[in-house]
Amino acid sequence: MIELIDLTYEIEHRKIIKNLTIQIPKGSFVTVLGPSGSGKTTLLEMIYGLKDDRGKVLINGMLLNPENLNQIRSHMSYITSHMLKEFQKETILSMFYYFLENDSVSPEHMQEKISEVIKQFEIIEPLDTKVGDLNYSRQQYLSFAFLFLQQPDILLMDDALDGMDEDDMKHLFSILKNVNKESDMTIIHATSITEHSLCGKEIILFNDGMIEAYGKKKDVYEEEKKWNHCQLSLPFMVELSHKLKYYGLVNKTIYNMSRMVNHLWK
Repeated sequence: MIELIDLTYEIEHRKIIKNLTIQIPKGSFVTVLGPSGSGKTTLLEMIYGLKDDRGKVLINGMLLNPENLNQIRSHMSYITSHMLKEFQKETILSMFYYFLENDSVSPEHMQEKISEVIKQFEIIEPLDTKVGDLNYSRQQYLSFAFLFLQQPDILLMDDALDGMDEDDMKHLFSILKNVNKESDMTIIHATSITEHSLCGKEIILFNDGMIEAYGKKKDVYEEEKKWNHCQLSLPFMVELSHKLKYYGLVNKTIYNMSRMVNHLWK
């Protein structure tokens, strides 16, 4: 569980995070949605221990502080956009070894872990391919593969999917949903792209350093006034479902277009 207690971050007399208190249970898949500048990145950085001001962050009951920061981080991964920009001359294989060595994996177990992740992510590129020879979408996709070598209990994603190709993103979402379900990995995904919230289970509407709404996505999707206050639009399928419910054509929110077509066809 992640517990944030009276969390505040202030810079130049401006509060970026404002007295935030919240509990995120283990196994959550939370999408933190908010406009640019709302404090999403700062929130993730405080959870990961990159920024500190006032309040408390507890990870599985352990208070985050300088003394136990490394211990807590050993169970967490934090991914941003352009994760591999400093590794353009490295090969895919050398990056696998780099992350495994950082995680102190013994040499005899390295190949086994690499093979498992290659299978899980269906990586088709030759392992001697240089990172810089891949397009941005594939680089980001492989960033997740490298981090999954560490099998984190908590995954923090800060705009990490923005700019990815639709196929890569669809496949990655499938992996994230399966891992979240099978291993209870806690995933917190900060983004301003509302369509990405369809993949998760819970939503936090975040605006001006405060939480406007938090709960299961089906419930938060009903809070249209709060979405408008955050200057966010509902995902297309959610908005379509709401309109069709108004006319009595559906009785629930349908998130998938093919399922919507099948429902209306019947």
